[in-house]
Amino acid sequence: MSRHLLRDLFGLSWLVAAASGLGAGCADDTSIVGGSCAAGYTLCGAHCVKLDSDSENCGACATPCPSGAVCTRGECAGSGEAEAPDAEATADGTVTQNDAASLDGPEPTDGPARQNDGPTSPGTDGSTTDGVASSDSSSDGTMTATDAPSTDGSPSDATVTDASTNDTSPNDMASPEATTSDGAGVDGTGEDASEEPLCTPPLADCSGACIDTTMDPANCGACGTSCYSGICQGSQCVGETTGSLIFIGHDYTTYSQAQARVLSNAVLLPQASQTVPVLSYERYANPTPLANVKNIIAAAAKNIGRTLALTSTTTDSEVTQGLTIDTYGVLLVADQPTANPGDLATLGATWMSAITTFTHAGGVVVVLDSDTGVQEMPALVTSTQLLSVIAQANVPIFTQLIVAVPTDAVAQGVASPYAAGAYSATFTTEPAGGSVVYVVTDPSPDGSPSAPVVIHKVF
Repeated sequence: MSRHLLRDLFGLSWLVAAASGLGAGCADDTSIVGGSCAAGYTLCGAHCVKLDSDSENCGACATPCPSGAVCTRGECAGSGEAEAPDAEATADGTVTQNDAASLDGPEPTDGPARQNDGPTSPGTDGSTTDGVASSDSSSDGTMTATDAPSTDGSPSDATVTDASTNDTSPNDMASPEATTSDGAGVDGTGEDASEEPLCTPPLADCSGACIDTTMDPANCGACGTSCYSGICQGSQCVGETTGSLIFIGHDYTTYSQAQARVLSNAVLLPQASQTVPVLSYERYANPTPLANVKNIIAAAAKNIGRTLALTSTTTDSEVTQGLTIDTYGVLLVADQPTANPGDLATLGATWMSAITTFTHAGGVVVVLDSDTGVQEMPALVTSTQLLSVIAQANVPIFTQLIVAVPTDAVAQGVASPYAAGAYSATFTTEPAGGSVVYVVTDPSPDGSPSAPVVIHKVF
């Protein structure tokens, strides 16, 4: 068995992780691993805290303030419910919120981090960002398209000017909180310019907790970067999948549940995190199969406890400018039957550099094709130099297709045989073997070699 097939076997781990709950990430332990608390902070349990302002450790460790009270200079006082954040004065009379507190409340400090609503595409170039799409199933097992775009609110400004602050007295401006305890000056933002950072290397300040980002699976390499495998070593997630191209001869105008499983296995192949960020190119796509595709992968992600962050675009340059492994895990290219002749080959050549870098960094490219329209998806893939596809041929609807390599990650849970949906296609392409796997084939009745319908190439 080649090393590439072994990697595909390893792709089975997302199914096991979904069943066993490994996707939940690390525990809520915020223990310090190496390093020490900076000056002005005291180690209470597993946290570096300020005893003069921490309401859970006010004046001494494990000394919480009563409900609603706040800790000021080491003493509990006030109800705390109607008080605004402390204000500090700058030299020009502007009052800023102390500690740069957001009006939206504190950031969460524990639990695995998730991406908020998925990646967003830049500018006004036609890109839109969908949330986790909901899906409804009809009695025949197909799904209807429902988009559920989410909207993020922007945090309110943390700066209040004199025009909107009528109750700031000179006494407030000269309060002890506006100066440092050691007599040092205050910088132009109202913050203590001499205050040392909370954590010392190799620890990082992640929402007020000192975390070793070289080994924490919820903050691997940086705060908020979670490992779906639950393993972080040397600031890198362990157990991620290799880069792949999956070329599928179905457009999903109609489909069986087995055919839907092929698509969801391909799109959910990346396992670096619970959230799967997908860039979906849709410029020349037909709306009906495109809606079916989105509903299939959204329902599949929900069923295994993962989050689908889908960004739709109709802009050609979005791939060359926005497709990076730091932003997306998957590039999904729906069938593009309404393109002008020659457009897709030119587009693939334009994408070649970005798409090659993406797949060799571990990204997954999923391309769908059908026997309709200009039929130039093979030309698109070939011009990217990811896979050479010479020709395609029609597969009649209800043809019984065979899962030729059931051990491949794309084939997991797929019934064999399964019926081809409308407009399916087979391909003349690179021979199977090495990094190229013919996952699903159309067996030839005359005994000649079977033609591939689903191809998985590993990089």
